[in-house]
Amino acid sequence: GVAELRRGEGHSAMRTRAASAGFGLLFRRQYLLWWVFAVNFVLAALATLPAAASMAGVMGHSLYSNRLVTGFDVSVLIELLMRPQVHGGTTLTLFPLIFFFFMLLAEGGILLSYRQDRRLGAGEFFGAGGKFFWRFVRLAVCLLVLLIPVFFAWNALSRWSDRLSSNSPNPYAGFQVELAGGIILLLVFLALRLWFDMAQVRLVASDERSVLRALRWAFGTTLRHFGALYWLFLRISVASWLAVGVVFWIWMSLVPHEHMGLSFLLGQIALLLWLAARLRQGAGETRSD
Repeated sequence: GVAELRRGEGHSAMRTRAASAGFGLLFRRQYLLWWVFAVNFVLAALATLPAAASMAGVMGHSLYSNRLVTGFDVSVLIELLMRPQVHGGTTLTLFPLIFFFFMLLAEGGILLSYRQDRRLGAGEFFGAGGKFFWRFVRLAVCLLVLLIPVFFAWNALSRWSDRLSSNSPNPYAGFQVELAGGIILLLVFLALRLWFDMAQVRLVASDERSVLRALRWAFGTTLRHFGALYWLFLRISVASWLAVGVVFWIWMSLVPHEHMGLSFLLGQIALLLWLAARLRQGAGETRSD
């Protein structure tokens, strides 16, 4: 990790060590992945079942049901959720928010388990989660503030792309600009995410109480070893996007829309892959501090 770099090892050695150590750590502590997945599964069921039951009563055998069973019409789904007869639409936004705060609570226990490379008892795990929860909340607020310029940059890029599509003699100019700019902004977002991930690791590893001091430390560490850390973070992200993309391609191309059970299974596999990638990043970053 970074300690080895300070003793003179190169970036390639750091990448190899952090990658192998992080993968081994994720495998040894894989119960964390299954536990988080189970919580998300329960929350997703609680969010969707009330809305699905009330939508079934509204749709019956109407054309609405045909447009959702034989395909996926987003406009129909939104229109149904806005109907007063459909109950549970609010939960579709409430429960993802609950899961977000649950992850902030669990993150402290997960990182501590990774840091000490041992299984924590329930009391110790949730104790660590409660201890670091408000620090992670403050860290999340700081990240949201820094993402505001990225959001405005994306809006400006979209407007520029629209103007090029309307006025440029090249019909693909707007798309090309939006694609290139979008990739750059995505890479910027990932760099910010890496910085804040390293700040989380610092908060847990040193029991740092000041979020700003943790951010300063994480900024310096990330900047000094940016190539090794960013490549570790980026390749896990890209691998997860590709894996999830394959799952959705299978769903869109090979699975009939009326096979709801298989569609649900593929959706859960995609979610599991995303969670595994996120926890894998945390394991690698813990071994890279």
